[in-house]
Amino acid sequence: MKLALLGRLLCGFGSAEVINRQLISACVSYHHMTRASAMFVSVSAIGMSIGPLIAAVFDMAGGRDTDVDIHIPLPGIDHSGGIVLDHCTDPGFLMALLWLVQLLSLVFFFTEPERINSVAGTDSKIERNVDSIWTTLYALPSNLFGLLNIILSNHAFVVTLFLFSFIELVGEVLISSCSMIVLRYFDWHGSRAGFILASLGGLVLPAHFIVEHASRRFPERAILRASILFVFCSVVAICNLEGLILDLAAAILNSEDTEHDMELKKLELTVNNSMKHDEFPYDWGAGVFVYLTSLSAIFIGTIVMEGVNTSLMSKSAPKELDGFVNMGLLATLVGSIGRVVGDRSPSRDFVSVTFLPLVPLIVVGYWLLKRYYNDLLI
Repeated sequence: MKLALLGRLLCGFGSAEVINRQLISACVSYHHMTRASAMFVSVSAIGMSIGPLIAAVFDMAGGRDTDVDIHIPLPGIDHSGGIVLDHCTDPGFLMALLWLVQLLSLVFFFTEPERINSVAGTDSKIERNVDSIWTTLYALPSNLFGLLNIILSNHAFVVTLFLFSFIELVGEVLISSCSMIVLRYFDWHGSRAGFILASLGGLVLPAHFIVEHASRRFPERAILRASILFVFCSVVAICNLEGLILDLAAAILNSEDTEHDMELKKLELTVNNSMKHDEFPYDWGAGVFVYLTSLSAIFIGTIVMEGVNTSLMSKSAPKELDGFVNMGLLATLVGSIGRVVGDRSPSRDFVSVTFLPLVPLIVVGYWLLKRYYNDLLI
């Protein structure tokens, strides 16, 4: 477990999301920013889908289902050690190889683009030496309140940051809860959950098509509002309505005396018979259809929502933040908060407990969008 946590820490250090988003903000013209943001989100979603697919293949072919392990002994280590290739270690070795390929590609093929949206002097700030960087870090606490005032005074930027955090939260909830939900309700193993998440990659192109063509006919803020409503309906639909009714019935039974009331005793018997592995059934036998359909709808809605929201965030980012604190850094920090909360959300294998907390957040996001709708006219 300690080694797994260390690996996650190293993955976080290796993230280039800050630089990627800042390059879109600074190096893409406003006219093409929606398209560039949509493409960035689409490629990220494709990678998110390919990852579970590869993990599912390794899970089926590397040790768990076929019982095939490869041990490569190393000098000075007993036969039980060395390099072990199985369903647990194969993804790590593959990712190490891919990161090496990316590193070599950056070293030999990457060139610095022109920053057409930066304020005057930004390019010179990028070339500052180590001493000036340490000076900036030392002075950061004294400028923190000024930075917060700049951010909070820009209502459009605050709204897009909140929605971006919500999008990352929803994505993390979808991924981290999928294997638990399909196991608890449908008795499916983790490899099948991986194939489900991988199949969501087929929805990336339709989502990109929607963003590309809708942005030519409608304002970005209108597309954002429609996508929020779509995600709201999808989140409500994925909740276990049968489980909510039975849970309400169980709450009533706990507060009433069922010994002398035959109707309550029948209700108690119905609730107890409906339990399976301490879990309620999922939507009267239609759980598979409801879950897969709603999962796909939430995924495509968040892809559309993120593409438009990222474009608006880039356009509304205060120019005073160019330099050390930029849009890419803030977006990544806010997104990381959303992912951390999303990791902790599915604490119980119950669909409604996992997804219902998203409903008030969607309502708050929609209220903020409606409240500052005119500020998003960029």
